[in-house]
Amino acid sequence: MTAVVIIPARLGSGRLPGKALKPVGGIPLVQRVWERACQAAQVNAVYIATDSEKIADVATAFGASVLRTGTCSNGTERVAQAAEMLPDADVVINVQVDTAELKPIWLDQLIKQVLSHGAIATLATPIVDRTEVDDPNIVKVVVSQSGASLYFSRCPIPQKGPWLRHVGVYAFPSIVLRSVATLPRDPLESSEDLEQLRWLAAGYAVNVVKLKSAGHSIDTQEQLDGLNNRLIRAST
Repeated sequence: MTAVVIIPARLGSGRLPGKALKPVGGIPLVQRVWERACQAAQVNAVYIATDSEKIADVATAFGASVLRTGTCSNGTERVAQAAEMLPDADVVINVQVDTAELKPIWLDQLIKQVLSHGAIATLATPIVDRTEVDDPNIVKVVVSQSGASLYFSRCPIPQKGPWLRHVGVYAFPSIVLRSVATLPRDPLESSEDLEQLRWLAAGYAVNVVKLKSAGHSIDTQEQLDGLNNRLIRAST
């Protein structure tokens, strides 16, 4: 079994332009995520997939393997395009570049889930801050008793809780990744602006590994500043 991580990275970002190269703890964000992914015990290789020459140059300089892609409409499309260059990969994990607080063990848990069930796997954690429930930037997921996702939404679901926050890291059997990357956009996806609903609507299972806690992704300058401040406090 060969499991690889692919980190899709681009310079454009609606809320935080140039996010991949923003400094976190003194190094580029993409480097921090790459270093943490490299620590996962069950991961055989970690790649950065990009269409940006600037990101490719920075990544090569800190020792990462880079897969050059064309222009892509989303991260899954970029990961699928890069995975075509890795025909021996059995499991492909999409780690978004904004997952600054990634823990290596999460990747090992996802790999185990994929190998056990042969389906897409992702992460979720309980919401403890009530203000997050009504925040449309926080994606909520409802999960069945068997651990399969039933629905993802930016709305407060279920209405009375308990609530789970989706953590946007995905692991795919390589054959499934190739299939979902070619699916047309779905009305549910368009309504919620959530790509994973395209997969659910097409009948693909998306299983959820529940974490006790997980840091937030970095989507804004405020979140980036907050993480840097926490890292400074932790080092003193």
